Amino acid sequence: MHVVHVISGLGTGGAETFLATLAPKLRDRGITQTVVSLTGDGPLASRLEDERIPVVGLDARGAIGAVQAAWQLRRVLGELKPDVVQGWMYHGDLFATLAHRLARSRRRRLYWNIRCSDMRLADYSYQLRMVVRGCIWASGMPDAVLANSAAGARVHVEAGYRPRRLLIVPNGIDCSRFAPNAEQRRAVRAELGLDDKAVLVLHVARVDPMKDHSGLLAAAERITGATIALIGSGTKALARPPHVVALGQRADVARLLAAGDIVVSG
Repeated sequence: MHVVHVISGLGTGGAETFLATLAPKLRDRGITQTVVSLTGDGPLASRLEDERIPVVGLDARGAIGAVQAAWQLRRVLGELKPDVVQGWMYHGDLFATLAHRLARSRRRRLYWNIRCSDMRLADYSYQLRMVVRGCIWASGMPDAVLANSAAGARVHVEAGYRPRRLLIVPNGIDCSRFAPNAEQRRAVRAELGLDDKAVLVLHVARVDPMKDHSGLLAAAERITGATIALIGSGTKALARPPHVVALGQRADVARLLAAGDIVVSG
């Protein structure tokens, strides 16, 4: 079997990281894969290529870029002749569908991947809102739509998705990576200038309306006796009280979590 994954980009977001983790596991099961990134190479492209998974970078930015990327993706499907096209996130789903329809094949199957739940579209660009509306309109075209949570599936059905099949496939997480580690706890706390008795609260997310940093920071104003650490791109630019520290984008999240007492999810 050959699967072509079509994803918005290969930055260090949750969906992108999950794909970079999943693809080698599928390869080990004998599934050939190619990853198409609609916005060119990102930090995770080299990780995939190191795992012998080819990456094709397109440039779908802007109207002209989007049209060119759709035709390039159609050519990729025509050349590779995959058994499955798997879209990831809204842009990936829509472009996968368009190229799948242009590169006609009775044998190839099309799947979508829903990676979020209750997303306030009013907080995002007009272009993204149009892409989501396009996904709602085209949601009956894939052979199946996969969601990584029941909440995500429900929200999208309420928004107007009408898939032929809707499947919930939870994320697979290697929990051993996040096991308590006394040595890492001491090392990270030393870096942060905290002793072992200090209460450390961790929040892991890039700055994005859906992650609700504003809500967390408002709550932080009312919290005493704890240090809150924000981990994720954009966090260093946030205005925050003295007991909230921003660590920015990090590649050692599992190590940082070992130092914490409480994890907050926005």
